[in-house]
Amino acid sequence: MFKAGDQVEVLASEADPWAVGKVGKILDDLAPGQLAPSDLTGGRWTVRIPGFLSGGSALCYSYELRKVA
Repeated sequence: MFKAGDQVEVLASEADPWAVGKVGKILDDLAPGQLAPSDLTGGRWTVRIPGFLSGGSALCYSYELRKVA
């Protein structure tokens, strides 16, 4: 499982295909679905992708992410 601050590589992303292949950090303090049944992220992790032009946040399921050392 992931935690806030973990560095991850985005292997796939249904919601944000532009993020595939990029490395970012997990923003969420709690695992998806732990907040409430009406979780705003739809069961996905929020990943902050740094960068001047392509920077932003991506929403990814756990199976779409790989932890980077």
